[in-house]
Amino acid sequence: MDKIYQDENNNFQFDFRNAEEVIVLDKLTHCIPELQHNVDFILVDREIVFLEFKDSKVASPDGEEKFQRKLTQGSDRFSKNMAKKFISSLFWLWACKKNDDDRKIVYCLLIESNFFDTGLRKRFRNKISRQLPHGYKEDGRVKREILSEFKVVSLEEWKREFPQYIISRKGL
Repeated sequence: MDKIYQDENNNFQFDFRNAEEVIVLDKLTHCIPELQHNVDFILVDREIVFLEFKDSKVASPDGEEKFQRKLTQGSDRFSKNMAKKFISSLFWLWACKKNDDDRKIVYCLLIESNFFDTGLRKRFRNKISRQLPHGYKEDGRVKREILSEFKVVSLEEWKREFPQYIISRKGL
């Protein structure tokens, strides 16, 4: 496989050729409804990056407004769904034995939107982060770190933090 993907609206291209492996869980999880909430991509390399991509500029003329309402009026539901995506994807990652060497796991929610500024990203990062499994290894009973880091980033921040994984708007 060439490790180049398109988003569901065919607006963005994801070039993950620099990843050791790219995991897309859609086909694997169809039979268990409770475990169908998965991130878009899992990038396996020195660390494992769970990537969930949201583009507010979808094909419909009021796409960005709908997305903004979804985040502001339904922020609790959105946050819970983003946490579910990590937990479900982590289950499949471990079930497929893709982290036997205990690599660092980073969950990255990339939101491409004009209105989703630094303050709003921070607010959502904090809200979602409270629902994610942090710090269990310190307990002593849990033997591996479940989640090393959670980030909510813009496309520009993604490009700075993960330059080896190229995401670009098509047609530009």
